[in-house]
Formats: sequence, structure tokens, C-alpha cells
Amino acid sequence: MVSFTNIAEYDLADVNAAAKNLRIEFRGRKTRLDILNLDYELKDVALCLQNLSPADYRKTIRYENRLPDDEYICEFAKPCTENLVKDHLYVKFCFVEHCLTIDLGSFHLARY
Repeated sequence: MVSFTNIAEYDLADVNAAAKNLRIEFRGRKTRLDILNLDYELKDVALCLQNLSPADYRKTIRYENRLPDDEYICEFAKPCTENLVKDHLYVKFCFVEHCLTIDLGSFHLARY
């Protein structure tokens, strides 16, 4: 069973600290491929996660058998991009507190 809430599960200060230390794991092959297709490196993903704000938050997805995921939609421009073209991104993750690690479930262009 899956349920949704409108209150973020994870403190963005904790997410920011983990991202600064590149403590990010990709949950699956699709997440890794989506990041490669965006031509992002781990440092770009980390910078994007560091720049998330409460205004970017959309919802929390709660599952029966695993940690909940917070879902964000944000705009991000890679620092080396000419004219700083912003990507409109969908980002979904959980924060594994005992490892101080971000478990990234989705990271791709937002789809409507």
C-alpha cells in the first residue's frame, strides 16, 4: 500500500550536508541512466540537491516496506552551462539517517 502526505519527511539541512559530502547513492540503473542522459556528473546532482528549497517540495510517498520518498520539482542550471539554461527536474529521494546518505530514486526532466 502506498500513501501520500504533504509534509516533507526529511530535513533539507540534512540532505544539504549529505550532498556536500557526495553521500549520494543511485537506487537503480534507470536513475543512473537518466542522470547520464542529462549529461550530469555526481557533483551536478549534489549541487542540485544542495539547492532544493521548501518551495520545491511536492509530496511525500509512504510505502509499507521501505523508507518514504520526498518528491521535489525544481529548476537547476549546471554551473558550466552556457547562458545558464535551466533544466526543470523531478527529484525523488529518501534519506538513510544511520548512513547519512541520500538514496536517489528519481532524477530526470519533469514530465507533465
